[in-house]
Amino acid sequence: MGASNPCLRTTDVATGASQFVYESTSIMQYLEELYPDSPMQPKSAIGRAKMLDILQKINLTTSDLNYFLRNTVPELGALMGLEAADQSRAAAMNARSCEVKGILKIQEWAVENGMTPTSGWLTPGVDGPGLADVAFASTHRYTGLVYGFDAVGDGRLRTLAAWYERFKQLPWWEELEGREGIEPPVLGFGKHSRAGWFQQEKDNEWIHLTQSSSDRTS
Repeated sequence: MGASNPCLRTTDVATGASQFVYESTSIMQYLEELYPDSPMQPKSAIGRAKMLDILQKINLTTSDLNYFLRNTVPELGALMGLEAADQSRAAAMNARSCEVKGILKIQEWAVENGMTPTSGWLTPGVDGPGLADVAFASTHRYTGLVYGFDAVGDGRLRTLAAWYERFKQLPWWEELEGREGIEPPVLGFGKHSRAGWFQQEKDNEWIHLTQSSSDRTS
């Protein structure tokens, strides 16, 4: 069986038989049903439907992000079967544009559901961060940690940027960030490897909007 990331393996202790769940959203839903005493999704049907809207949009924007990265980071492109010579500025910028449009829609829906820069969460109808919050925060953090890009760096995404700052104030965040090996050495190329077209546009405002603040100041 080929490797998959993410992947959840469940094993029947009686028979030793294993089953696998491969997609992030499916894994989160499985764990939510397995541990219902600490719900991370709305109780109402309409609330869950709105949450699923946002989760689906997060998945779509993550796909756009992947196309942007594979056309921007040569090593990642090679892993995805795209040679450095074939990496395209036009493809990267189109993917980034689609990603931002999708994230703007996530922000719009969250605001419609009652989220403000200082209160509320992406997951509607919950007292704290829910499944949609975990899904978007994890993707955003991974992108910044490994590749040095800021998914909410666009000035139109101030409400989401403020949401992320609030998310980082959760009591377990500091412990999570302090874990040993949080930046895997095998992915060390991510922040420094850039396609030729990218290197030629260091002063382009669009580049500054996508690079994380820590990467810009380093």
